[in-house]
Amino acid sequence: MKRLPLIYFIAVSLVCLTYAGVNEWNSENSKTIIKSDGVGYYVYLPCIFIYHNFDYKKLEHFNGNLNACYSEKDGKMLDKYFIGVSVLLMPFFLLAYFLSFLSGYSLDGFSLLFQLGVGIGGLFYLLLGLVYTRKLLLEFKLPDWVIYFTLTVVLFGTNLFYYGTIEPSMSHVYSFALVAAFLYYTKKFTATPNLKYLIWIAITLSLVILVRPTNIFCLALIPFIAGSYNDTKKLIQNIFSPKNFMIILLVSFFFIALQMLIWHKETGSFLAWSYTNERFYFARPHFWSVLFSYRKGLFIYTPLMLIATLGGLFTVVKKDLFRFFASFLFFISFTYVLSCWWNWYFGDSYGMRIFIDFYTVFALLLALFLQSLTSAIRLGTIVLSCTLCMGLNLVQQYQYIHFILSHDSMSRGRYWNIFLKTDKNYEGIFYNSALSDLTYYNELVYTNDFENNKWGNDDNITIDMAHGGKHSAFVDEKHIYGPTLSINARQLPIDDDIYAHIDLWIYSQDTNNVAIFTIASQTKNGTPIGFSYLPLKSKKNPAEWELFSASLQFPPIKSPTDLVKIYIYSKQGKIYYDDLTVKLGYPL
Repeated sequence: MKRLPLIYFIAVSLVCLTYAGVNEWNSENSKTIIKSDGVGYYVYLPCIFIYHNFDYKKLEHFNGNLNACYSEKDGKMLDKYFIGVSVLLMPFFLLAYFLSFLSGYSLDGFSLLFQLGVGIGGLFYLLLGLVYTRKLLLEFKLPDWVIYFTLTVVLFGTNLFYYGTIEPSMSHVYSFALVAAFLYYTKKFTATPNLKYLIWIAITLSLVILVRPTNIFCLALIPFIAGSYNDTKKLIQNIFSPKNFMIILLVSFFFIALQMLIWHKETGSFLAWSYTNERFYFARPHFWSVLFSYRKGLFIYTPLMLIATLGGLFTVVKKDLFRFFASFLFFISFTYVLSCWWNWYFGDSYGMRIFIDFYTVFALLLALFLQSLTSAIRLGTIVLSCTLCMGLNLVQQYQYIHFILSHDSMSRGRYWNIFLKTDKNYEGIFYNSALSDLTYYNELVYTNDFENNKWGNDDNITIDMAHGGKHSAFVDEKHIYGPTLSINARQLPIDDDIYAHIDLWIYSQDTNNVAIFTIASQTKNGTPIGFSYLPLKSKKNPAEWELFSASLQFPPIKSPTDLVKIYIYSKQGKIYYDDLTVKLGYPL
């Protein structure tokens, strides 16, 4: 039995390595392991060690995602994301640099070995998080079978597996590892308040906040880990004793100073708010949507978490009211705050990814629930349910990777339409299709037959072609923006999940046109926020008028003062369009 942990983690490592190697480290994808928000988390390393400046615009040609990761203020560029992930990845970056130098690969910070370095680093912290989760579960005197079953289903039954193997440049596996370590050392310090555990508490807490500031919520878990009011009080008194508190301050300041130095290098100031024009709206929470919406709901796409939450809370309420209220208040407050973020669904993502950071807590709740089951029938039912959740997650992960599961525009109808479907015929099924389950706002219907165009850009109106009446609109290389509908966000129900359904007649003899139907959101000052788009490709004879019907998700809206613009754009080829109807609605 002493070798069981080693055997288990070697097996998990091999499975994860094989899966990442087949799906992400292949010749097609290996150059884009660093992607999406992960570019912003990672880019500090090449800026510091290779380019010795923070001129992010000069690095955009390496990765087009970079332009979404920084903001400009007073002519200075500021990376939106904190430096924590880069700190954790630094050993892997330096090793990649050394190996690239020896093997002749480019030393630009984004070539193959740098990409693979991030991939291996993500797997390392995934495993480290599992190791510390196991160590924490051992502190609660749980049997081995419960511990290893819990670790297995939490890994393969949630989106933790996806972000540890397919998108390792994102912050979540790093937060997962650090939160698990923080909780473990907090538990150890509660029982044995010595200096070693205190220093590790300070290190892990500082780093986890540097990875993602909202991870400060791990402090709210201290009462749950301590286990009683008296133990919590004693723990806090130990931490805030003059000597211990000074140690925490010194350790924490060392790490926080790294971020402050970066800000000073970027902007000339030691303090900066990097999330420009992004904020929480505490009067407009999307609490229910975060948990149960078909767009990204935690319990819809990761039902294992529903079993862990309900089962774990039911278990602790019977045995330990203090722990019940501590865990329940953490869950409610954490979910509420996250649901108030302007982009509550956190962009293109597999499931509600923000909860990954705290999966160690859910693992503990699930393990306590499994241990409490004395009936063989009940235990077998829960074990079977968890196993089925694991299978469902792996199927959904396949669907997400192969664009069967829409990355940001799912609804109830779409979800059940592709439930457990893996056939290639379903790939990209929702890329430009209409939602069948929209409920429309009667007052939010916009039409334009271009006979009396009121949307501007009159140079794009022509009498050469028409579907109905005498006029139509067009876009081509010289007239790239068609007539544009501008909507003030005050007119929109921004508390809802808004979709746009489009009915549009299109005509093009140019099969090479790249026209797209676009919905873009921006601040009142014109700063872009986000956009959604659909390609306007003909499905029939390109020399005939054709009805194009589709639905797409609205881009994020931050404030009632924002603007939404709807238009057709093309920089190649020519396409005519007419009799446009845009109806706004929300999915059932």
